[in-house]
Amino acid sequence: MSRVAQTPTVRIGNVGAIPAVYKAAGVDIEAALRAVGLSADAFDDPDAIVPYKALDELFAFGVRKTNCEHLGLLIGMSTPDLGLPSFLLFNAPSVREGLEDLISALDRFDSGGAGCLIQTEGVAELGYTVTVPGLKCVDHIHDHAIALGYALLARLIGPQFEPSEIRLPRRQPADVAPYRAFFQKGRIKFDASEAMIEFPARYLDLPVVGADPALYGFLKRMIV
Repeated sequence: MSRVAQTPTVRIGNVGAIPAVYKAAGVDIEAALRAVGLSADAFDDPDAIVPYKALDELFAFGVRKTNCEHLGLLIGMSTPDLGLPSFLLFNAPSVREGLEDLISALDRFDSGGAGCLIQTEGVAELGYTVTVPGLKCVDHIHDHAIALGYALLARLIGPQFEPSEIRLPRRQPADVAPYRAFFQKGRIKFDASEAMIEFPARYLDLPVVGADPALYGFLKRMIV
């Protein structure tokens, strides 16, 4: 018997800033949701799971209406809401464990992409790769993911966070100012081969300030 491939999905709260960003840009979010086959109340429950291709179409709708080359960045730079994975991240004993938990837990809420944490010779890299073929707005989705990851790292590590490089696998936009304004630390490399944030590996051994060990243990048991 052949195995039926599952449709890639994503937790809609991961892109929960879309309604506010679209409204500010003059995009009719209800029309956008109808156009991609989602209900008008799709964003009411942040833990709702939607097809990954519907997310791509939602990005594409916004890009068509605004001609904004950095729409994905605008959505990703808003306050991140990753649900359970982010609670794990901010209550972990160390930055390393928090990021590893984040990536592991994200697999349950985003089957259309893959996160990674790589460490080599004093350098750490946190990245995200879209794994669904044939999408229209991969550039914007990668922009969103890296902006979100940058915001999470800045919050997790604090004022000492100093990334070495922000790598974006997209053509350099005509106006890079929005990227410079958000990624205030670290070089920005467009036309990269991967979506990645590079930073000193020493950050990985830092304790997570304000972490609640009891809550962390409870949340870990929930996802085992």
